[in-house]
Formats: sequence, C-alpha cells, structure tokens
Amino acid sequence: MKRTLLCLLLMIALPACTKSKGWPQAERDKMTGACEAKASNPGMDPAKIKNYCACFQQDLEKKFPDINQLKTVDDKEVAKSAQECMHLIIK
Repeated sequence: MKRTLLCLLLMIALPACTKSKGWPQAERDKMTGACEAKASNPGMDPAKIKNYCACFQQDLEKKFPDINQLKTVDDKEVAKSAQECMHLIIK
C-alpha cells in the first residue's frame, strides 16, 4: 500500500517538476537569434556574442518572467540588461 501511494505521488509530482517556468523556448530562441544577428560584426568572436546574447536573454527573462511584459518596458530597462552582460563581449 505504501509503495503504491509513493508511486502515485511521484507520478503526480514529477511532471510538475519538469514544467518550465518563464518564457517559452521558442521565444528564448527568437530573442537570442535576433540579438546574435544584431551583435555580429566581422572580427568579433562568435562565441562571445553567443554568450552575451544568452546572458542578455536570461537577464530579461529574470526581470520579466512573462514575455508580454516586454511590450510595456521602456528602452532604458532593456539597455540595463544589455549593459549587465557587456563584460562578456569586452573581455
């Protein structure tokens, strides 16, 4: 009986643990792809650009867990996130 109850609890709990919070993966990919396209310049290290854009996206997602919030954010807030990750390109 205890074993059955434990199995039932795990079946209920595990899917809840694997559900991702925050932005849908497609939106994450869209944001980082757009960032990489804008940041890419001849002579720049593509790996640094990729790291910068991942940092930028993650910072925005942390500040605005609902991607729809970005529609109401002014450019200064977005620039703060960009600035916080700039060290990844400059180093």
